[in-house]
Amino acid sequence: MTQTHTPEWHTDELSPSTVVMNGQCVIEAPGPDGADYNERLANARLIAAAPDLLEALEAAAEHLDWCGYGDKYESECAKDSKLPGKITAAIAKAKGGE
Repeated sequence: MTQTHTPEWHTDELSPSTVVMNGQCVIEAPGPDGADYNERLANARLIAAAPDLLEALEAAAEHLDWCGYGDKYESECAKDSKLPGKITAAIAKAKGGE
């Protein structure tokens, strides 16, 4: 079964630590006990950006699969940084995989 995410998330103008979609609250950004406002705001922004980040990672993975990593130096750099594995792992995590 394919899972899809809800597009068009953003932080609320009046309550920036709240992520909304179509005017309805999706989530009030969490923070550890005692989290300050700035930390909750940063969490909300990250949550709101998640669908766009997933789309960008999927596009990057497709591009790299299709075009490769450039010359030998760039390919070695990508492998040394573990970039391909990080992209794959992040996409899998976002889609409910391990």
